[in-house]
Amino acid sequence: MKSRSRFSHRNNNAATYVHMNEYQRLELDEDLTEASLSGVPHHEWVSLESNDRVTVYRGWESRFSGTVDVVAQDGSVFWVWGDEGRGRIAVHAEDDVRVWRSEQ
Repeated sequence: MKSRSRFSHRNNNAATYVHMNEYQRLELDEDLTEASLSGVPHHEWVSLESNDRVTVYRGWESRFSGTVDVVAQDGSVFWVWGDEGRGRIAVHAEDDVRVWRSEQ
């Protein structure tokens, strides 16, 4: 039997990201489970709010975690302040990424 990923791939059209200077290899922490994260499809980005905790994934190979700063009224772009002083990124609807909101 083939093992399944911790994350469902039902949100493949889910999110997007842009202009990240560096990518980190995705290393899933023990506490990173479907119970602690929920996918946020692009059409639901308008529901993101300042200070929401999110993780932006690019192709399941890299991640950028941080805190939402500002979300455009139409939800087409939002900005995230990265953890550990990694700067601020813009996340655009046209890019190939997935966005997960922390439920903690």
